[in-house]
Amino acid sequence: ALVDLRVDDHPDPIVELRRVFEVWKTEEAPWQEFSPRRDNYIPGWESVIRIREQIANELDEAHAVKES
Repeated sequence: ALVDLRVDDHPDPIVELRRVFEVWKTEEAPWQEFSPRRDNYIPGWESVIRIREQIANELDEAHAVKES
């Protein structure tokens, strides 16, 4: 499963599922590609360096947006 969102205890589960899914899409989905997979559990050093650079760039961009 790509994602497991639980809203069964919420008084309005459909509305809450939509809300939680939107949060997931913006907060978690972008990181899915970096999650380990069974066939790719130990990344090569090139992948580690690429991921680190991408994260650093995204943090720099987020910081620049906050300052402006």
